Amino acid sequence: MSHEDSQALPEAPHPREQELRVQEEQLRLCIEHAPAAIALFDREMRYLAVSRRYLADYRVGPSLIGRSHYEVFPELPERWKEIHRRCLAGAVELAENDEFLRADGSVDYLRWELRPWREASGEVGGLVLFSEVITDRKREQEELRAERERARRRADEVQALLDAVPAVVFITRDPQARHMEGNRFGSETLRVRPGENVSRSAPEPNPALGFRLTRDGVEIPAEELPVQRAARTGRDVRGCAYDLSFEDGTVRHLVGNAAPLRDAAGRPAGAVGAFLDVTEQRQLEEQFHQAQKLESIGRLAGSVAHDFNNLLTVILTCAEGLSGALDARRPVDPEDVQQIREAGERARDLTRRLLAFARKQDVAPVRLDLGAAVLGAEKLLRRALEGRALEVEVEPGLWPVRADPSQVEQVLMNLAVNARDAMPDGGRLSIRVANLPGPGAGAGRPEPSDFVELTVRDTGVGMSPEALKHLYEPFFTTKPRGSGTGLGLATVYGIVKQCAGDLQVASEPGRGTTFRIRLPRLLEP
Repeated sequence: MSHEDSQALPEAPHPREQELRVQEEQLRLCIEHAPAAIALFDREMRYLAVSRRYLADYRVGPSLIGRSHYEVFPELPERWKEIHRRCLAGAVELAENDEFLRADGSVDYLRWELRPWREASGEVGGLVLFSEVITDRKREQEELRAERERARRRADEVQALLDAVPAVVFITRDPQARHMEGNRFGSETLRVRPGENVSRSAPEPNPALGFRLTRDGVEIPAEELPVQRAARTGRDVRGCAYDLSFEDGTVRHLVGNAAPLRDAAGRPAGAVGAFLDVTEQRQLEEQFHQAQKLESIGRLAGSVAHDFNNLLTVILTCAEGLSGALDARRPVDPEDVQQIREAGERARDLTRRLLAFARKQDVAPVRLDLGAAVLGAEKLLRRALEGRALEVEVEPGLWPVRADPSQVEQVLMNLAVNARDAMPDGGRLSIRVANLPGPGAGAGRPEPSDFVELTVRDTGVGMSPEALKHLYEPFFTTKPRGSGTGLGLATVYGIVKQCAGDLQVASEPGRGTTFRIRLPRLLEP
């Protein structure tokens, strides 16, 4: 054998050994690059392999292989050593939320699982640890839990607020408003159980509701109800008014608004509506109107008594003149007889007015010459002014208007009495009646914009801007207590509006007051 032959050649690795080396390298790479914290220990808790994630999570250096776990973490609590002993005996331990105190005093939270690995003989060869730092996730969960708790408290607070509101509140979280609930006040008003669906929208209406939603006696379609409209269109619905008509004949009046709810993307996601139950308010308004009526009756009775006193003065004065003439066998003055006749006719008209008012008779508007009506009331106005000067100017060729003569007289008397009270030291009341042509008057034909204007101007004390704001309110008066009811100008305003007219006033303290009443020209024959 040659010298070369005497040299021993290296033995080729056994195929099985080669396969094991490959598997070990694959396992090492899998463990090292795994996205989780993994550590492989032998029975003495010495490191056999670790993942990079383990090194990062536990903040240790890379030279762990062969070192004892207890050497790397000398302050390891005794409970962990007990866990290791149980797992080396064959147990599997895990925790979903375990507190981990680091050397620097900071605390992290871990999710881990520790289980034994076995050799070919079946004996436990060591342990493998899978762990994950869940501190950030736990913090996020706690924040989410806290946010949900805050949201729940806010929802409870909102619900408590809604239940405390003395208004009917409807809310739906469905763009089609197929399910709608009310707050406590709303449930009581609707006579339903709290949380019951009060929607009448298809395809899931609630036909068992014991009420109808109506306006002017006509049932409102479900799609036209305010909350449904707001949910469907995504727009506010304001100024809504309708009635709740119950099967027992009870009617509740509601007014309010509805507004849409939107999701995070800004799309319509439902709606909420708030409505006031104004039934009692309506009843109070009726009582208020009745009180106005009673005040008006008292005012009218006082006015009629005053007018009757003036008429009786005329009758008695003229009767005394006639009696004296008859006693002295002088000729009877026809003027006295005419004055008695006119006074009697006016007394008859006053009686008719009082009866018409008391019996709720309809007013009787007629074709009227406003100038003639003013001239006919001139003598009565002079008496009402009690010595103040009166100037009356009537333009010739006045257009006719449509009005009730007794109401026109009432307007003139109320304005004259107010002017008298505004001129305690004397003054002048000027009344002027004239045509007020509209823009198309040059065409030579009647126009709807043609008016007849009645101007009543006094030289009294005038009114402040604040008083002008409340001028036509019932029971508002600038006169001393006991000197006026505050219904005179409210009556004037109502009469003018009833005649489709317009009323304007201008006044300043110390510079008198001017009322301008415009009545539309009567176009039909």
